[in-house]
Amino acid sequence: MSSTMLKKIVLLLPLLLLVTGCGSTYEIEFTQDNTIKDTISIFEDNDKVERFSKKDEEDFLNKLLDFERGYEHYKRELYTTEDITGYKYTYYFTYEEYDAMSQLRKCYEDLTLNVTDDKIELKTKGEFLCATYHNEMPYLEITIKSDYKIEDSNANTQDSNTATWKITKNNYKNTPIEITFDKNDVIEEEKEFPIKNIIIIALFIIAVIYIIKNRKKYNQ
Repeated sequence: MSSTMLKKIVLLLPLLLLVTGCGSTYEIEFTQDNTIKDTISIFEDNDKVERFSKKDEEDFLNKLLDFERGYEHYKRELYTTEDITGYKYTYYFTYEEYDAMSQLRKCYEDLTLNVTDDKIELKTKGEFLCATYHNEMPYLEITIKSDYKIEDSNANTQDSNTATWKITKNNYKNTPIEITFDKNDVIEEEKEFPIKNIIIIALFIIAVIYIIKNRKKYNQ
């Protein structure tokens, strides 16, 4: 990747979401060690980045500074593949920090997080305020997950422990988030059987068969 392109990426990619139809996801994970992991991913096709003009760079840089002001606690990480390039913003919140410092709190008129020994309940009210930044955005996906099983949610899609909402230009005024996790119902991660164990078992079986066959020959 050329130094010119890398410079453009560093300056522009975090703010592409604000004025273009680039991709973006917002993932919230409730961990078992009583933290909340926020991960905001923003990415764009590499061919679009190469076509940016000098004015694009200046506009994006100004928007970048405005977007990040007050959210310096998020760790910014550059990532790239053959097709896309972007940034991931990550931060591990305590429950006490989340209401005041999270990006989700900035994007809704009201946010309530209630955590007990048995439940984790997250609810928002009002419209999605950050839609004003996303005038040309096709949609934004917000995913909330945990090792705890979901008891209830109003998500667009969900499985046992992961729920996803799709915020669009048509529904941002009336798409609150509501989700409840049951802390007494932990989903155990399926562990893959190590390949080396399979090899050991196979060699053991072959060895046993070999011994049995040779013993029969010896006894004949």
